[in-house]
Amino acid sequence: SAALLGVLQVLGRNTFIQVSADTQAELDEFVNCFLFLMTRAEYEIRDRYATAMVNMNPLIGNVVALSGFKTTDAHLAVLGRQQNNLVKVLTLYSARNRMRIDRKKLFDINPTLTSLWYSIFFGIYHSTCVDEESWNHLREHVAYVDPRLTHLNQFHHMCFAASYIDPDRDRLLKYQVNTVLQGSLRRSQVARKDKPDPRRIAVITNRWFPSHSVFRNQATWLAALRPEYDLELFHLGPLHPDTDRSLFSAVHEVSIKEGKLDVSPLMGNDFAMAYYPEVGMCMESIMLSNVRVAPIQVTSYGHSVSTFGSDIDYWIGSAEVELPEELSNNYSERVVLLPGLGIANLKPAYELQNKPIRQDRLVVNCSWYPQKVNWPLVGMMKRVLERSPRHVLLRFFSGGGLMEVNHFLPFVRSLQGALGADRIEVLPGLNYQKYMTAMEEGALSLDAYHYGGCNTVVDSLHIRRPIATLSGTKWYNRIGGGILRKAGFPELVAETKEAFIDLCVRLINDTAWREDLTARMKATDIDSRLYDRPEDGRHFKQAIDYLIAHHPELKQQGSKQPIQPILVS
Repeated sequence: SAALLGVLQVLGRNTFIQVSADTQAELDEFVNCFLFLMTRAEYEIRDRYATAMVNMNPLIGNVVALSGFKTTDAHLAVLGRQQNNLVKVLTLYSARNRMRIDRKKLFDINPTLTSLWYSIFFGIYHSTCVDEESWNHLREHVAYVDPRLTHLNQFHHMCFAASYIDPDRDRLLKYQVNTVLQGSLRRSQVARKDKPDPRRIAVITNRWFPSHSVFRNQATWLAALRPEYDLELFHLGPLHPDTDRSLFSAVHEVSIKEGKLDVSPLMGNDFAMAYYPEVGMCMESIMLSNVRVAPIQVTSYGHSVSTFGSDIDYWIGSAEVELPEELSNNYSERVVLLPGLGIANLKPAYELQNKPIRQDRLVVNCSWYPQKVNWPLVGMMKRVLERSPRHVLLRFFSGGGLMEVNHFLPFVRSLQGALGADRIEVLPGLNYQKYMTAMEEGALSLDAYHYGGCNTVVDSLHIRRPIATLSGTKWYNRIGGGILRKAGFPELVAETKEAFIDLCVRLINDTAWREDLTARMKATDIDSRLYDRPEDGRHFKQAIDYLIAHHPELKQQGSKQPIQPILVS
């Protein structure tokens, strides 16, 4: 077991971008040996190795996918005829499997170990949403929420992945996670002073640095709170080297130590409000959102999905983008609706290189993190390509999401199988400058669906490239359309999947229309429409003022009706 884990750890640290014939032979030989041992009844994984083996589940799924075996279906069938096989089954059973095993029966055998497996099962979602069978398997997994789910290892991946996999069922899983956390975190409650200072706010995040979308969307907001409010930053996890400290009177770290959330930096505070620019991008934020840090707790679109059941009171939302009839379905928090988009865009920190559009291929920018590349979206892209010339190339910007547990090649191979190896290009993680320079080579861009883009839409407008987007019923698949309308390009917003496919095809095939759109973008003062809008920060500050002044009566109402505070222009 120790030797096998050693080899797996090496494979986990080294992501293959390409595989030579010799390396492929070595991979096949290791997988052959590994799976042979796993199916031998006399090989027993002892208790001290069980957790480590199950934690390798996503990596094993990807490594097997890289080999000639592709899946562990045949080996799981063999294990099904053996006794005392739970650890091996939980090690080998991933979203890549075509066969199905009754999850309830696994929980019946050992709820604690199976809870570990249940959470680690989501660790493969970056590279499997693109595959139809794996996509459906992941959706089945989200749909099964066992009441005995208690061991929440990697619950960050669970909560984060669920919204990309199944936006209609993610709430059920999140409610269960928050219920379990609230029970386990009772001893972590934060002792507070009896009289909070109405001018002190704790800002809680681990994404406050200029290159991140959270900062890009909310820096203007927090700047508007100064100098009337004293802001302190509580950085979740080890301090990021590029953390912007300019707005804060003090900076602290809140981390998980020895498996427990250390809330000592927050003890004895007198904050009137805890503001989370995002909840859900790290384990600490999910845990701390279930602890009462301050009398008033607020979050917003940094991670644009409701916490569904944590101890957060209000969600700062957009009256312009949100559908009023969907608010109660989309948020467990009480929504405060502000004018505008619900964000305050900063102008991208990129000077145009004016690179010529690539001529040998019509490059279509798909600036989609891999978890956004789901099977239904791939199906739409297949239909678009069927109606497009052969020289069209979909260029996928995958960010860093494929550079862990050997996601990259399984993702690429699945995408090639669905769309054709000559029709796609997948770029590994690039820094922002290189990413934007590569984007300039494209003639147009497409937005993802169902989980659309926000800053990626801004990026495309910044380089003056038309981008097609599809509107849904949630902020994260409506914000792209909101940005395009505000920029003056409503014709790039589709309301149905068929209309989106037609829009993509027209952008590709109608050169004159595309070039006219590009020329209009270059002639439009997009900067004044999207950036440096002082009213965005002013409205946010007025909303914070309102919540601090009226929270007791709002709480007494016990209502989920959206709040639209009276704002002064």
